[in-house]
Amino acid sequence: MTMQDMLWNNNTTARDRFVLDNLAACKDCRYSLFSICFRAHWTLVVYDTEIGLWKHNNSIRSLAGIEDKHFNEAMFMVS
Repeated sequence: MTMQDMLWNNNTTARDRFVLDNLAACKDCRYSLFSICFRAHWTLVVYDTEIGLWKHNNSIRSLAGIEDKHFNEAMFMVS
């Protein structure tokens, strides 16, 4: 199964295993980086292993009152 299949088919079991395997591989790292491409725009999700915090970095600032679809995709990944 490819990464694309895993995400497009909403295979949460495969996604969770992928994330856990990769987090285990970088157990001595402070930060784990996950790049996301959604609608031809790249954003970055960073996991801080010391404080257990996810941060979403997006170079395009969303407008007040408008749904941020890139943020929604990032939250889908970390949930």
